[in-house]
Amino acid sequence: MIKIKGVSCNPFNAILKLLMFELPRNSDYVFPNENGKPFVNIQKGFYSAVRRARIGHLRFHDLGHQFGSQLIMSRVDLVTVKELLGHKDISATMRYAHFNVERKRQAVNPLP
Repeated sequence: MIKIKGVSCNPFNAILKLLMFELPRNSDYVFPNENGKPFVNIQKGFYSAVRRARIGHLRFHDLGHQFGSQLIMSRVDLVTVKELLGHKDISATMRYAHFNVERKRQAVNPLP
């Protein structure tokens, strides 16, 4: 767990950690606005970037869903996925369990 200004954050993987520390620092924030302060509405900037990149239909929520899906496909256990996604209840995390099909196949292969 990483602490930034006394606040616990989700852990970074090695690649993200390298990228984050290579960013120029003109502010205490990772992605500050032009005044060096945090953005008030990160979604507004996200949707502007999606529109400029001509990505098409991509919602801010899709980023979290992709993160959760990738964790499950990488065989991370559901409790850890729940904690990383910030879900209060495991039932919310179970939406990602369908990505676990190959793991389920491997689990039953040893059976006669």
